[in-house]
Parts: sequence; C-alpha cells; structure tokens
Amino acid sequence: MTTPAQKFLEDWVRDRVAGVPYSEQKRQANDTYAPACIGAAARVGITRREIIEAAGGDLAGYLEVAIEDKWDDVVRKNLPPQ
Repeated sequence: MTTPAQKFLEDWVRDRVAGVPYSEQKRQANDTYAPACIGAAARVGITRREIIEAAGGDLAGYLEVAIEDKWDDVVRKNLPPQ
C-alpha cells in the first residue's frame, strides 16, 4: 500500500527532477533536490522522517537514481535512429 509520503515523493520526482550528466548527479541530489523535496513535503504536512522513509531511508540516493533515469531518457531520445 502506498503511503501519502510515497505518493508525494513519486509525484514530486516526476514533476520536478531533471536529468543531468553523471558528473553532476550527486551534487544535484544532495544540494538541490533533497532540500527542495523536504521543504515541499513539509509544506503539505509530510515530515522529513516520512519522506526519507518513503525513499527507502536514503533520500539523496533515491533522487540520484531518479536523476540518472531521467538522464538516460534524455540520452535515448537523442540517439540517432538505427
């Protein structure tokens, strides 16, 4: 069953996370997306603990994977047709 925090996190990532090159992914996750996600969650009544639990205990790691997935999508879209 999906918790409100999990639903929030999934929606937030879908709507706000953009793909960036690998060299920038960790910095983006730690310095930009994690604080922004925690702040946005707090504004709708989801605690820091709840959002971290929704991310499996590692919000920055969860966001790094999301950023990498988005970057992979960007790369695939820009590959020449085969």
